[in-house]
Amino acid sequence: MSTHAFRRYRHSLVPLVIGIVALAAMGVFLALAPAPAAAGWLAAFVFWSGIPIGCLTAMMIHALTGGAIGSPPFSSPPRRHCR
Repeated sequence: MSTHAFRRYRHSLVPLVIGIVALAAMGVFLALAPAPAAAGWLAAFVFWSGIPIGCLTAMMIHALTGGAIGSPPFSSPPRRHCR
């Protein structure tokens, strides 16, 4: 790879190298202590899958209500019952 091409793709290579190193470290950890490695992987999977599942839920509610969340009567200020 030429110097110009390396400079051009330098910022995209850094995450790739970090990912490869992390994958190798996880492989070593899995070989040395499989039960804690599997538990850690499962905890990370549950944590990171919560974000897209929450977004999917919000998108499904939006589709179900027709995008009417926040429209009247829910957006009006609360009424005063005691006068």
